Amino acid sequence: MINGDIDMFIDTIHFGEDISLLYGDKRLFIDGWCEDNKYTLRMIDYDNPDEKSIYNFEITNEDREKVVNEFLEKKIWNGKSFLEEAKNIEWTDSF
Repeated sequence: MINGDIDMFIDTIHFGEDISLLYGDKRLFIDGWCEDNKYTLRMIDYDNPDEKSIYNFEITNEDREKVVNEFLEKKIWNGKSFLEEAKNIEWTDSF
């Protein structure tokens, strides 16, 4: 991961803290929250938040670990999982 530690990134999404990422020309925003004993992790294509994009999604489950693992395993990063493509993903300051 560019400008970040992958283990720290995973810990951060477990707690739902805001994260900004750059992936090629894509600016992405991740946040998370707990409501009604369920954890939701959301990613938004910062430049196209209302358009249909593989980067606009929410994952919700009572099991926070399942939510994080589903995010990490999604094959949306040029057909690869987050961990497979992390070397090309930059953790950046807010946009």
